[in-house]
Amino acid sequence: MKGRMRYFYFLIVVALAGCATTHVLAPRLRVSDSEELVAKMKKSATPASTLIAEARITYFQAGKRLKATATMVSKRPGSLRYEIIGPHGGALEAFATNGKELQIAKLSESRFLYGPATPELLDRLLPFAPLTMPSSGWVNLLFGQVDIPLGASLKYDDSNGQFVLEFPRGKTMMSLNVDPETTRISTIKGLVDGNLQYEVGISAWAPEGIPQKLRIVVPSQELEVRLEFREIQLNKSLDESLFVLEPIPGIASEYLGQ
Repeated sequence: MKGRMRYFYFLIVVALAGCATTHVLAPRLRVSDSEELVAKMKKSATPASTLIAEARITYFQAGKRLKATATMVSKRPGSLRYEIIGPHGGALEAFATNGKELQIAKLSESRFLYGPATPELLDRLLPFAPLTMPSSGWVNLLFGQVDIPLGASLKYDDSNGQFVLEFPRGKTMMSLNVDPETTRISTIKGLVDGNLQYEVGISAWAPEGIPQKLRIVVPSQELEVRLEFREIQLNKSLDESLFVLEPIPGIASEYLGQ
């Protein structure tokens, strides 16, 4: 009898453990299809068109850790500028793109490079991680958004209580986890032939409605980048000239296009 009771209690514990890992979606949070979810995501997204912030950047690669501080400025749809600040307050590196062309001044190396703002060139020059995105994709990411096409597949993952949106982008299959309560993105994955190319996690959102803490992982390069934004300002007026760097006097300009 005691043996049967112990077995009965064991079954109850197993059942409760299984229930603990299942997240039932509340009826008020249900959506009929991906279009309805995307509409909710757009409604909850910040309408701001510009962003200014200080970024604390931490790199982990090959067992090494590096830290940097940068000022970052972006303007929709695809304008981006950052300056990496040295320990004495001076700029070590500056980057700018207006979505068509890009320039980067590596002041510590006395180099000035420029070329078309292609995803491939952005992967080479941006210090964050290679995500094979145009500049508009990077700007969207800073605002916590991703362009999602019509017809994206939708499912609900009851193991983590998240919606999952999937759609192809070129050769990459995109997979987005979306919190049903906030309709904000929590994870972005890019897979090629089923292999994870990169993962972007948003672990905290600022009161201004943009990501405050991001974690980018690129398994093939054993790379992890963490970004934390502070002193966030939205919707400040920004002149287009801010997103074009002028060549540095006395330093030869290097063209990186075809």
